[in-house]
Amino acid sequence: MKNTKKGSDIGKALLMGTALVSLSSYQAEAATGTGLMSAIILTPIDVTSTQVLHFGSMSVTTAVGTITVVPNGTGGTRNAGTGSVTEIAGAGLESEGALQITAATGLVMNVALTAGPFTVDDPGAGLPMTVDTFMGQAVPAAFPFTTSIVGPATNVIVPVGATLNVPAGQEAAVAGITPATFTGSYTVDVNYM
Repeated sequence: MKNTKKGSDIGKALLMGTALVSLSSYQAEAATGTGLMSAIILTPIDVTSTQVLHFGSMSVTTAVGTITVVPNGTGGTRNAGTGSVTEIAGAGLESEGALQITAATGLVMNVALTAGPFTVDDPGAGLPMTVDTFMGQAVPAAFPFTTSIVGPATNVIVPVGATLNVPAGQEAAVAGITPATFTGSYTVDVNYM
């Protein structure tokens, strides 16, 4: 067969047709797969105060002062008062606070104070007193801190300490006859991390 222009054009057309047939017969590859899902429901966290953070008995004169309870996991220790605050020993009331946290075992939780200020007050006597510089755990750590429950236990006890700020000339009760009892509360947020 002789190579002519017409023959060359027919050859090109045949090659293109073959290429088109080859492309049109190509099939895309597809696959279907399955993904897995799961969910874990954790024990809701519950926080209960099991021991009052008690600063004990004290007297105050003309200057401001503080008294601090430092947690240690065995009742806490009360530091000597500063300023004109004099601690009254022997009453046996001073103690660290204790929070029982019930939650899922083995998971780390963040323990934080909500925004203060926190105060103790006796509406019938004296001025409200602020409480700050909170500490938690047996080895005192400032809030926030982390803790976890080690199985098989279902809860952890977190000891709590803080500093009570006593204003100058804080009154006891009416006419100084009966001691005034100042009470209040603090709030913590506990979350799984």
